[in-house]
Amino acid sequence: MFEGRSGRVELEGLGMRVTLPASIGMLTGLTSLVLSSNTISGGLDSSLGRLTNLNSLELASNRFTGTVSSALSQLISLIYLDLRFNKFQFTIPAIVARMTNLTIIRWK
Repeated sequence: MFEGRSGRVELEGLGMRVTLPASIGMLTGLTSLVLSSNTISGGLDSSLGRLTNLNSLELASNRFTGTVSSALSQLISLIYLDLRFNKFQFTIPAIVARMTNLTIIRWK
């Protein structure tokens, strides 16, 4: 769908009650993914690591749980990461070690 193209998907505040599908990793041309303020539950699929063109990932105010996948460390183009208001278990340094472009991270 977005493979090889730049794109932004913004689905903020739509009240979506879903889990994040593994197929999200097929959107490899995405530069921005905004899923904040919904009711998305479950964990983060490792397929997110395929979105290496992302420079903004906003997942705040959902019902995500579990550990934050190490696949996020593959998002080396990421500049902005917002994981606030979820129930993740993670260690920030381990996740951001390879994210040399990351300038803003929000997790609490």
